[in-house]
Amino acid sequence: MARRIPREEAHRYISLKELVEAVLNAAKDPVKAGVRIRIMSGDHAFPTLAELSPAQKEQIRELRARTVDLTETLPDYRTDFALLRWLIAHDYDLDAALPKLRWALQAFLSQGLDSLDLSSVDKVADAVDAVNPVVKYFPGGLMGCDREGHLIYVQALARVDPRSISKAGKVTDLFRCMMTDCQGVHSLICASERKTNRKMGVSLIIDLEGFSLDLMYMPTIKIFTNLITLLQMMYPDMGRRIYVVNAPSAVNTVYHMIQSVLAKETRNKVEFLDSSWRDRLCAELGAENIFEHWGGTKKAATATGRIRMGGKVPESVLIENLSHCHAPTPKELKKLTVPARRHGAVPVTVPEAGTRLRWWFRCDSGDIDFLIRKDGYEVWPRFRTTTEFVPEFGEIECDAAGTYELVFDNGHGKLWSKNIAFRVETGRAPISPFDM
Repeated sequence: MARRIPREEAHRYISLKELVEAVLNAAKDPVKAGVRIRIMSGDHAFPTLAELSPAQKEQIRELRARTVDLTETLPDYRTDFALLRWLIAHDYDLDAALPKLRWALQAFLSQGLDSLDLSSVDKVADAVDAVNPVVKYFPGGLMGCDREGHLIYVQALARVDPRSISKAGKVTDLFRCMMTDCQGVHSLICASERKTNRKMGVSLIIDLEGFSLDLMYMPTIKIFTNLITLLQMMYPDMGRRIYVVNAPSAVNTVYHMIQSVLAKETRNKVEFLDSSWRDRLCAELGAENIFEHWGGTKKAATATGRIRMGGKVPESVLIENLSHCHAPTPKELKKLTVPARRHGAVPVTVPEAGTRLRWWFRCDSGDIDFLIRKDGYEVWPRFRTTTEFVPEFGEIECDAAGTYELVFDNGHGKLWSKNIAFRVETGRAPISPFDM
């Protein structure tokens, strides 16, 4: 059993999921906007290398040694602070942190995140845009660093059009876009840590300008909830502060709709700013680091730089993006029923390395966890997928011959079975009807 560091030595943390949850929890009483509430209890949450205890260093060394087989092309995940984040997130329980970290590293490798150039804000934005052109209509993006070297990320949450974005493409493309974005954030945090020899984090600005209850489109909310859950598991302990600006009273309604899935302990980790929010952001993060749109003096080609500002997805973009989804005929589809709390697996024999494995499926209701496994490893990571508007389809190039299992997991389902209509095919050349 791994030795645990006493709680009094542990640094407090906030995960990416908690960043969003904290905003919505604090919205329970938006009239208190402007009351200063800090996420962290002091600078001890961001220690220097010299401030790490011998017990922390010992666990960091052990975690590094037990993941070295996966980090050859992911060097940022060998650093002391990167590994410390995983230990903090799991209360210094090495046995709990290790499998979660190994799963995340395997997912990063399966999605090719190790091959991306994420060395600047612009290169991160380019990498995100390259996953799917529709991502420009999903708000968010990096502004840069503050005066201390912490990153600044902006989420113009109210600018998303939930109905058009949910119909714009397969759910996993959105997940892959946000994984790329978060990987870029992590990469730039690590770069800042190498310069400062101090653990760094992200200050998140959530801009609710334009908020309306039209945003409460339940199919999209479920997709976003699944996305937050995924990012929480993959990128723990990244948050520093949350500033919420332009918050309307209607946010209270949002809180009551989703409070059952929120963590109580996040309630005091966010600050709603009053009408002087521009002055506050400039004072704390530096006017020179804030784009003009949010009250600063930082120059860019546009007032908001490379930050995606959302909007309705044009019909022409929807048509073009969905043109690659060639549905099989009913006769070409097979059926699989997955009971609640169970999973179903479809074995596929791959005759030789270099073979392409392609899939297409729809789930008749709700969401289903989909992954591809070989010899106990996830060669396509677990994504909780809904196909209400767009089916899931994709391909991988198999590195080795053998049996690959396409797994449809309904373990999170409490009562209802899920019916899957699917087609799987292998080959070395592009295969109709899965022409990408």
